[in-house]
Amino acid sequence: MCDLHPGMNVMVVGGSGRVGYILTSLLNNHFQCNTFSTCSPVDISKLQSIGLPPSQIIDYHHLEPSHIFPYTPSSLLVDLHQKFDVIFDTVGDEKSEAIYTSMAKRGGTYLTFNGPLVKLADQNGFVPGLLAGVSHSLWKKKEIFEKKGLHFGYVLFSPSSSNLTRLMKFAEEDKIK
Repeated sequence: MCDLHPGMNVMVVGGSGRVGYILTSLLNNHFQCNTFSTCSPVDISKLQSIGLPPSQIIDYHHLEPSHIFPYTPSSLLVDLHQKFDVIFDTVGDEKSEAIYTSMAKRGGTYLTFNGPLVKLADQNGFVPGLLAGVSHSLWKKKEIFEKKGLHFGYVLFSPSSSNLTRLMKFAEEDKIK
């Protein structure tokens, strides 16, 4: 859904959580993206330990729509409005979607890790839930593209020994920590 390359402006929402931390590390150290990440103040040093400079670590407590437009909080040195080529949202609730989709460039990509498929399958049974989830995903994709000009998608994981082997190799090469 997105082609990552060095120098891209990328945001990881929830960068100090388990998935966000590995993703932030890969984007910053392997793909060499210009990576920004959100976290709480107690986790700033965790993100600095994987090479993120303080100016690219954002305290999510200060991110409300009223703070983003037209300026970011005084502690931030950059304007975040339509800055990012790709946003990976590991939090994925409605509030974070509203805030972070405004930070993506028109034509950019917004990927969330908390899609409705599993939840709807649990609530409605596998087949009806799967159909409802796919329907919701298609509707959401169309809505986000029409309103904000963004490519939208849900990230799904499936176990893979080859991907785990690749992650181990990245860790051995210090591309993730």
